[in-house]
Amino acid sequence: MDVMQAAFNVAEDYRPGGAAALAVAVGKNPTTFSHEVHGTGAAKLGVLTAVKMTKRTGDLRILLAFAAECGQMCLPLPNSLAPDADDCMRAMSETSREFGELCQQVCLSLGHDGEISNNELERIQREGGELMAALQSLMGSLQVRNMRGQVQGQSAP
Repeated sequence: MDVMQAAFNVAEDYRPGGAAALAVAVGKNPTTFSHEVHGTGAAKLGVLTAVKMTKRTGDLRILLAFAAECGQMCLPLPNSLAPDADDCMRAMSETSREFGELCQQVCLSLGHDGEISNNELERIQREGGELMAALQSLMGSLQVRNMRGQVQGQSAP
């Protein structure tokens, strides 16, 4: 789906009140917002407005359309891997475990017949996505630890 079509659908499907109510919910003038989601004239839907729309509605169609347009996929982070968690060693362990599972899946797939079937590729991609989520969690935990140290005056610039 086209990104702008996704934005239009998110706005129109917002309940109660449709696009006009969503405009108010994201802090936009309803007429301006309508022009932005319709692509009327020179009006353009901004990235920050699209983020607000997604967060306010919980509707991921804009995000998914944007990812598809860029040849990417979206992977939700499990709550236990929230990037603001300050548990560096747990996150490091989880990342290592996920990397091991990816390696195992690749080796099993290649070792069977030297080819990668559709099902094998799907399993490898799933393991790769889980590794990316774990790595994101690790990076977030490290950033929290770094920022906490800077606030306490313990971290060198």
